Amino acid sequence: MSAAPPLVLALDVGTGSVRAHLLDAEGHRLASAGRSVPVALGADARAELDPDQVWAAARAALGEALAHTSPGRLAALAVASGLGYVLLDEAGSPLGPALLWMDRRARAEATHLASRLPAEQWYRLTGRALDPEVWLAKLCWIRTHEPERFRRTRRFVGIKDELIRRLTGEIASDPTHAAYSMLFDVSRRDWSEELLRVAGIPQAILPPLRGASAIAGRVSRAGAEATGLPEGLPVATGASDGTVACLAAGIAAAGTAVNVTGTSDVLMIGVDRPLWDPGRRTLVNPHPVSAGWMVGGILGTTGGALKWFADRFCPDLQGRGRYAILDQEAARAGLGAQGLLGLTGLAGERAPLWDPLARGALVGLDLGHRRGEVVRAILEGVALTLRDLVALLEEIGAAIRCIRVVGGGAASDLWSQIRADAIGLPVERPRLAEGTATGLLLLAGLAVGLWTDLGEAARRLAPTGRTFEPDPGRHGEYARLGALRRQVYGGLRAVFPALADLRSSTAVGQRSQQAAVPGSRGAEEQQNPEPPQGPPAPRRLGSVPNVYLCGMIGSGKTAIGERLAARMGRPFLDQDREMDRELGRSFHELVREQGWLAFRDLEYRHCRRFASLEGTVVALGGGTVRYAWNTDVLRGTGIMILLDADLAVLAERVRAADRPRVNPGVSLEEDLQRIWSTARHLYRGAADLVYRTDAGKTLEAEVEELQAELAARGVH
Repeated sequence: MSAAPPLVLALDVGTGSVRAHLLDAEGHRLASAGRSVPVALGADARAELDPDQVWAAARAALGEALAHTSPGRLAALAVASGLGYVLLDEAGSPLGPALLWMDRRARAEATHLASRLPAEQWYRLTGRALDPEVWLAKLCWIRTHEPERFRRTRRFVGIKDELIRRLTGEIASDPTHAAYSMLFDVSRRDWSEELLRVAGIPQAILPPLRGASAIAGRVSRAGAEATGLPEGLPVATGASDGTVACLAAGIAAAGTAVNVTGTSDVLMIGVDRPLWDPGRRTLVNPHPVSAGWMVGGILGTTGGALKWFADRFCPDLQGRGRYAILDQEAARAGLGAQGLLGLTGLAGERAPLWDPLARGALVGLDLGHRRGEVVRAILEGVALTLRDLVALLEEIGAAIRCIRVVGGGAASDLWSQIRADAIGLPVERPRLAEGTATGLLLLAGLAVGLWTDLGEAARRLAPTGRTFEPDPGRHGEYARLGALRRQVYGGLRAVFPALADLRSSTAVGQRSQQAAVPGSRGAEEQQNPEPPQGPPAPRRLGSVPNVYLCGMIGSGKTAIGERLAARMGRPFLDQDREMDRELGRSFHELVREQGWLAFRDLEYRHCRRFASLEGTVVALGGGTVRYAWNTDVLRGTGIMILLDADLAVLAERVRAADRPRVNPGVSLEEDLQRIWSTARHLYRGAADLVYRTDAGKTLEAEVEELQAELAARGVH
């Protein structure tokens, strides 16, 4: 009697869910189980997952899938996850939540890192442009804001790597996760010593790397007892979910681009050499199995935007069948959604725009629009973003003859046809159970020898099911809509920073109200404060608190501070002058030579000294990164005043001062716009008072107004 054919388990951790799939070697899905995992979102743009909750969901999903087979039939397990990272301590246990790709709190750190190397060098080394979403920026954020957590860190790993650690006891990651960390040399396909040195990250915390189809470890006794998996079962290293789905869709085939749909979309094409974009808008990744590369991009919220709309505004529709109903309504809306245009970057725009402050928009709403038009605008907005990315890839040398679409969004005939019409290329939908699950089957099979050739296995497991051909007439209409949509984004781009300020200030107000309500979490924290982390906690406010003035060069903080101190009869200190005095030369000249990071400890030391004073007016250093450093130490020791200013006035003063530039490749006005919008968003959360200086007022009038504001708060 012949033995039963082997089976493979595929464990897929998405943004907010964990799914386990049981598949046979032909790609048939025999069982599936899923569990939701809440994503913790914060007003400061954080997005986190609890590793313990992910593990509990994985155990439950695996247990349910295992009920459909006997453990002896399992050949291997492979794991994929969305982009997110976990810090591990000496014992290998997680240090707090995982930070997800959509977590964009590290804007200041990304700005600082950009000052350390030319943008082109970052891109050529890592295969991507610096952005707040990259892990390196988040790691620097943790080092600045949660120094004790950083100090205790011994390794970092991806979310799927943390699951593998719990299953096998082994710590390792794969090259695709490494590439997205911004610490990986994509051409050499190894960790970059140069980037570690530039960022000041210890090499010891890097995980060892294994190929995506290599065996990361075998299920341990503890892993078996926790999940019901057989002890000794091989576990493939796996890769990021988008990369894995690309494998299933046939990215090894020449001329075939793969569009993986999901919360965000991925579009990649396989190449035999890196293709570089002069505008640094594309990603270059190592191929997870072959010796080649993949070039393309990750979009913002795509399927996530559709799910958001369905969750929030379609309470009459429940379950997965709701999307079929919304498809029908969108089809009736027709091309162009009756004059409604949609921007779908609800958590910032990624490729090809890379704008962390961008948000979603519906432009052209009128009284005649219904739910179907809104859904159509979302579907078309995603397709037009893909159109722009495909055009960019072709511009830098990628030869794309067709696009294979997989993932949840591929189930929609309407959306697949819209993609074909908007892009102007055939869109193929392969016959496969699920993109990421099939890709994991490929990797697990390669790991244990079920097959030896990736391309042949992909053709066998994912043959073309249906092709959506582009319609020339509709393609022309979408070209016109695409141009309009780019105009809309261009107009809104200048508004997005102000909206980020508004979100931040609103959140600060809500937190202040919450802290004042007896029994609320804020009140409890005041009664039972948690032990401080990072630098030693400054003493509590005395009867005469310090006054801290913060603002960029040109905001007038030094001149205002000197006169304010004189009027209040208080001593005055200027942080930059104090550091110049200690260094024996201009602090800013040294920053030009060595970068901001070299002076982090000096900043902390001076701020600790300010925190020990009483009744002093202090002009703090400018720059978004320095705001974060100063706030860490000074919070709770005085009144924080953020001096806002007109950008035209700032530009005039900065030109005169000749201070170091953060983005020397753009105009001074655009440089200031980028930095100052980020600084406002970052620092409003710590400021007790925001005062906008006015070029039309005298200095004495501004000082008098500020003194009155302070007196109203009981500070004399």
